[in-house]
Amino acid sequence: MLQALLFVQNVAAIGFSLGANLLLKYLGETPAPRLQRAVAVSVPFVLRDAMLRLDLGGSRLYRRHLLGKLKASLRRKFAHRPFPLDVDLDAIHDFNQFDDQITAPLNGFSGVFDYYTRASCRPFLAGIHTPTLILQAADDPFMFPTTVPWAHELGPGVTLELAAHGGHVGFVAGPWPWKPHYWLETRVLEYLRIQDLSCIQRAQP
Repeated sequence: MLQALLFVQNVAAIGFSLGANLLLKYLGETPAPRLQRAVAVSVPFVLRDAMLRLDLGGSRLYRRHLLGKLKASLRRKFAHRPFPLDVDLDAIHDFNQFDDQITAPLNGFSGVFDYYTRASCRPFLAGIHTPTLILQAADDPFMFPTTVPWAHELGPGVTLELAAHGGHVGFVAGPWPWKPHYWLETRVLEYLRIQDLSCIQRAQP
């Protein structure tokens, strides 16, 4: 009965990409977060870095795809009601414009750099005490090598695992392209299972 109760009470969260940034910021700035463990995957630790990186090389393919999806989502949302901003979506071609003209004003920021500065999770990492696994790839097309935080910036609850390859929420391994091994899911479940067991062991009389 004790073990079953602990499993119900132990709440975990998994965040991907921008959602991972939000999760880490929440954990770092909240004195008593209502989570017992967390996993963050492919984190854009510094949002301004992500914006700049998406304007370079092959990352521009991601930029075009993501911007297209965001514009389509806005058009669907406001298809039958007035759009609250005087903005020409067709004239927006990068994230700096999108975040300055849409994200920032819709969410109470004074401008794009106010949004990037206040919403980035990196300054909050040191405050994370909740057991948290960060899975990151060094070749993530959303960041620069300097975007990855140093060890001294991580809070006591944080474990950062930096893979040489993995892209952005990719993490595919295996010697044959027709038999890929998606190890991300395995690692996440393994970490959460270990955390569950450690909680149970600490609670034993």
